[in-house]
Amino acid sequence: FSGPYTVACGLRYADAGLAQFTPVAVADESVRQLAAKVRYRIDPDNEYPTNYTGEVIVTLRDGRTLREVQGQLRGGVREPMATAELLRKCQANLDFAGWTGADSGQLDAFARGLFASDAAFSAALLRR
Repeated sequence: FSGPYTVACGLRYADAGLAQFTPVAVADESVRQLAAKVRYRIDPDNEYPTNYTGEVIVTLRDGRTLREVQGQLRGGVREPMATAELLRKCQANLDFAGWTGADSGQLDAFARGLFASDAAFSAALLRR
């Protein structure tokens, strides 16, 4: 999706997971209206692709300006996600993919095993 839709979906749904970028989500009239108000420019001094940075500036109706800067990719080497965040993201992706019940439980156990210091785990859990 283009920059305006990425920003609009993130603002509209307060998240940026898979569910926020489906054709249905992007077709939402409130997203379309918000995306029409988004302007963006590419910073020629940006470190991309070495680093993924970003900045969003929102001007409110009353003239106030809100600004958020992301100095690096959240979840990347420079700003790793906490284990709990990764597990929540994994579960959200499983939910989005329709993995439920035993399949979801096995993958959740596998993911948790990846973070346990001495736990043994098997990739066999991934076989269907």
